[in-house]
Parts: sequence; C-alpha cells; structure tokens
Amino acid sequence: MKIFVRLSALLLVCAMFFSGCATPKPPQTEHTSMPKPETPMSLIEATAKLAETHATRLHPNYVWAKLKDRDQDAVINAAFERALAQGSRESKLALLRALE
Repeated sequence: MKIFVRLSALLLVCAMFFSGCATPKPPQTEHTSMPKPETPMSLIEATAKLAETHATRLHPNYVWAKLKDRDQDAVINAAFERALAQGSRESKLALLRALE
C-alpha cells in the first residue's frame, strides 16, 4: 500500500512538472532595452526623494527649491543637465553634492 501511495505521488508530481504547472513562467519580454527618458520634474522629484533617504544633510524641500531655481547657479545647472542626460544614481548623487 505504501509503495502505491509513493508511486502515485511521484506520478502526480511528474505530471505537474511536465505539464508546466510547477515550472516558473518565462519572463515577460517588454521593450526594456531603452530606458524611459527622464523629465526635469521627475529628476527633481527623484533627487528630493534621494535626499529623504539621508544621502545628504540637505532638507528635501531645500533640494526641491534649489533645483527649481537652478538657472541662477551655473554649477548646479550643469550638474542637473548631466544628471538629466545620464539618469543614473551616481549622477543624482553628484547633483546633491553640487547642491551642498
């Protein structure tokens, strides 16, 4: 009787595996080759959120205000344009360092 239960369980597991019930689904292939271009407002929001994670001692509201008025400072504006073009975390951290 035990052998019958073991064999039926093994048969059930094999059937599920080979029918696809127990195998993971293949990953969805979306168009992820090109990253979504970042807008100036989304970069300002992302940088302010990065300031909230204590990546800097600057207050997120100060970061938001300085980036909104970035045209007044050439160094901040250049760092902002670089971060906008690159879109990486390192470029956002460099933007925060320029604000400091």
